Amino acid sequence: GPGWSKAKIRPRPGRIREFDAKVAHPQGELRVKLQDGRLTVSSPVPVEVHWADKVQDLPAGKHKL
Repeated sequence: GPGWSKAKIRPRPGRIREFDAKVAHPQGELRVKLQDGRLTVSSPVPVEVHWADKVQDLPAGKHKL
């Protein structure tokens, strides 16, 4: 979103079974982690997550999908 007010997460891991991605954000760190088939998203701003054929609008914070 404008001024990093919202983020969009759309991971496409393909054959990768695990990853831990971090992006610097003016309000803190945005982190997306895939482990054991579960996606964890930690964000200092609201996020729109596209995962497992679903789109979810989530508030800032840590979420396990």
